[in-house]
Amino acid sequence: MAGVSELEEMVARLSRDAHLDSAGKFTVDLARGLEKLAQLARTYHTRWALFAVQAGVAGDVSQMHLSSGLRSESVTLLFPDQLPAQLREPGRFTRFDSQANEDLDTTTLLRQAVAWALAPGSSVNLVVEDTSGGFCLTGKNQNYTIHEIPPATAARIALVRERPHEPWWKNPFGRARNSLALLLECRWRLSFCPVPVKFDGLSLCSGMPYDLPGFPQPLMLEQLHLDAPSHCACLAVAHPRDIPANYYVLGDQIERRPEWSSPAAQVGWLELIYPGRLVLGKGVPLGERFTVGSWWRQDGQPEYLWADVQDNCLLPAFQNNRCRCQMALYYHGRSRDLLYCQRFGILLNPLELPELQTDAWSLILADDTVQTDPTGLNPVRNEELLQRVRQLEEKVRRTQIRLAARMER
Repeated sequence: MAGVSELEEMVARLSRDAHLDSAGKFTVDLARGLEKLAQLARTYHTRWALFAVQAGVAGDVSQMHLSSGLRSESVTLLFPDQLPAQLREPGRFTRFDSQANEDLDTTTLLRQAVAWALAPGSSVNLVVEDTSGGFCLTGKNQNYTIHEIPPATAARIALVRERPHEPWWKNPFGRARNSLALLLECRWRLSFCPVPVKFDGLSLCSGMPYDLPGFPQPLMLEQLHLDAPSHCACLAVAHPRDIPANYYVLGDQIERRPEWSSPAAQVGWLELIYPGRLVLGKGVPLGERFTVGSWWRQDGQPEYLWADVQDNCLLPAFQNNRCRCQMALYYHGRSRDLLYCQRFGILLNPLELPELQTDAWSLILADDTVQTDPTGLNPVRNEELLQRVRQLEEKVRRTQIRLAARMER
């Protein structure tokens, strides 16, 4: 996939060769909105890229790419089929739209990405193309131009944002600083994104909690619990095909992985909560089955199981290497009790769970309906969210009771 440099060259070529469709000024409402947004956009200077990623998640793209160059940064969304009709209308991005934020879709989120990129005064190029044609929208300050572009072989959207101007002797340092800021922000916010995201070739979707701020190494044990109703927005988390379980099958014998083995087991699946289409059974795994590990019953005795995941239970975008779940619970023995809400693929700033008083749990919950403040990064502590928090705290308490026998060993 092309990086930001190739996108810059393509935009420059379009400006010279493509047919000019129209030019003008943004509507008064949009211009006023950009002025109000300017300070927030400068404070949260990576937010435009996260909005673009959220648009990709809402639009069921196949993969996304972020890139950072000397003069600009870009987000590219690759669609498996043709683009939705509303995305091929350039007028949607040059006027103010009163659609409520709580009624978010791909077009609304992409429009917000364009607005947040424009607000600080940066030059922004939005390239929308598929097999039926497309357009390139170039905007800066209050002015914009739209160029028609010919049909392409694939459906994609690229949003390229010019970096703020700096003296030539500051450019290398500015690029490194801005690229690192974008990488670090996306590294943890997109850890559980359900669509593959790469930053200049580096995968950002680890499906693991280690990139979360303040997440420590475990003192006692580490545990992952999955809850996966198929009708809910889902996280993507690693399972033993990616991360070795603590137990494996050799012949017809169950063996425990030695602590000094390589690769070291990073996640011990001591319990799996999965009401979806997951078939569990005892004995030696055959064919496409994989070993889950040890399963602790209510009486504290272990069982050793293989698993076979049926259709519509794994994300095709991850080549069957990620499990879908609505909620992941991590026990790590040392930290604050935190709840991370995920909204359209990005993790919001965490909420503390003071009622648990265990300093051991991190909960990650996928819910696109969570209400946020104007930045879209902080969940609003309304009664609905507080009620959800109480339910999650009770779920953790029940999990602790089930694990009491294991934790005493």
